[in-house]
Amino acid sequence: MADHEELKVPKDRIAVELGLRNGARRTGHLFLAENEAHAFRHESVTDIMLDERTFLPVSMVDGDEWVFVNKSAIGYLAMGRLDHEDLRLFDQDVDVQVCLRDGSELSGSLLYSARTEQSRLIDFLNSDTPYVRLYGPDTIFIVDKHFIDSVAQLNNEGSE
Repeated sequence: MADHEELKVPKDRIAVELGLRNGARRTGHLFLAENEAHAFRHESVTDIMLDERTFLPVSMVDGDEWVFVNKSAIGYLAMGRLDHEDLRLFDQDVDVQVCLRDGSELSGSLLYSARTEQSRLIDFLNSDTPYVRLYGPDTIFIVDKHFIDSVAQLNNEGSE
């Protein structure tokens, strides 16, 4: 019989906090493929949040258990900043405070690129992507737009 270890896809372990829609916070680890299928780049948390799977496997920190979390129950996902992300690629950098449906708040920068005629923050927030990436000093938050009550812009750039 073949060694099953040889058949496993190499994975990177990422520590995350899940902010659930019911207000609960859970900490654990996600496992991302070192190379996404048919691509020459790391699989990202956004990739797995946008794929067709309904449940996300999370290895919980507070025990040796695996929990399969329904992605629709996740309001936001927080993780440490990744070394391989190049934030210089974005045209817009807007400091914001985000008020969430559970009453909590997150602060950071929304970084994005857009055509000149759609470069305003409101255009970015109304784009068809279901998540925004909010960059804190040491943390990246991937926030479901449907979990956001409001976004307050803290600087005046891009506010036209």
